[in-house]
Amino acid sequence: ENELTDNLVSNNKLGMCLKASSYNKLSGNDANMNSKYGVYLGNSMNNVLSANRITSNSECGVFLLDSENNSIYNNYFNNSNNIYLNDIDSDNSLNTTKTQGINIIGGPYLGGNFWAAPDGNGFSLVQTDLNGDGICDAVYTAGNGTIDYLPLAGSGVMN
Repeated sequence: ENELTDNLVSNNKLGMCLKASSYNKLSGNDANMNSKYGVYLGNSMNNVLSANRITSNSECGVFLLDSENNSIYNNYFNNSNNIYLNDIDSDNSLNTTKTQGINIIGGPYLGGNFWAAPDGNGFSLVQTDLNGDGICDAVYTAGNGTIDYLPLAGSGVMN
């Protein structure tokens, strides 16, 4: 039941590491340029990751191992591999209910995450947003049936 807020974790092996840990809130953190993962959740449940910038991590932005019931939304991802979920990970949510409010990239709604990629072809950068609400028209499948139903859309320029 910890709150980790407004931290800069860079140039480490693991940016933030939670093992057998539950009911934590990670928000407003920058996890970048770590040699393995920006955020590691191992055997951890019921955590909330929101409004974090997780970029340029070598192996993966967020790595979940045997972790479930975590809520991961309104984060800015820009890694070659943004998220890893193993076969046991279940019931993790990659979005919250669409709610009016300024999101991580300055858009008008909170919803899912912003999915960028170092090559400029990340999901959120190439998908359409025909109604201009800042939410992609398509859903983003992260793996193992885990879906971001409200991925953020935009140019990738962070405010």
